[in-house]
Amino acid sequence: MSDVQLRNGFTRIDNELLEALAKTALNGTQRRILDVVFRQTYGYQRKSHDLSVTFVANATNIHKKQIQRELIALIEKSIITVVSEATFNKSRVIRFNEDYNEWVNSSEVAKKFPPNKIDTHTGNELAPSTGNELVPQIKKKENIKENIYSTIIDYLNIKCNTNYRATTDKTKKLINARMNEGFLLDDFKKVIDIKTAEWTGLEMSKYLRPQTLFGTNFESYLNQKPNLKKGSDTVGKFGNAIKFDIPKINKRTADAEKNFDNEIEKLGLI
Repeated sequence: MSDVQLRNGFTRIDNELLEALAKTALNGTQRRILDVVFRQTYGYQRKSHDLSVTFVANATNIHKKQIQRELIALIEKSIITVVSEATFNKSRVIRFNEDYNEWVNSSEVAKKFPPNKIDTHTGNELAPSTGNELVPQIKKKENIKENIYSTIIDYLNIKCNTNYRATTDKTKKLINARMNEGFLLDDFKKVIDIKTAEWTGLEMSKYLRPQTLFGTNFESYLNQKPNLKKGSDTVGKFGNAIKFDIPKINKRTADAEKNFDNEIEKLGLI
């Protein structure tokens, strides 16, 4: 038998909020999502926390797609508030909206169910699907990845006066490998800057290429500290001074970089 005791931890929640929730039309999945939110926020004496769809799905044993759909519904009802959208390396931060006057009127929500009918939705079942609902999102994710590849390779080509293609499978594989290790867009640009400053004009300049820069030595390059001399000159490995200038990026690259974080936030990539 489970030994459930307050001394093992408890979650404090205002009685008035519980009473308001009792009068609000929520299906099983939505209520269970709220339980997870309460546990991860009030349970740790905090108002908000970063919670991914995957985390909530695992915590409730409900299909990830179902969680995503019902979490959006809770946000639309203003029961859950988004504090900050997801970024490339952090999940969306959400909180429970304690101002129940802002919630969608319970009578409006209840219209979905005829009088004397009970919502028997348990949250475990998966809504009927044709399989086509995910197609637009998958395509959008693919487009975001293409923008990442283009942004990085365009920056490399501008800095090094090269003509590498962002569509090469080997290049994509290298970029994906580094991103899977947690490296960000700015890390790629920093590596390009450091090695361009060090190798430009030398025999090593032939290694200013995706295969070398984005390979297994990427982290070492990233943590390399260039030696600076007067002004904005950088002293290369072999003692030659190289101008550390960052050229202007073309409009396509700039737009891709600007929209990158926004697109990830919209999708809630996690």
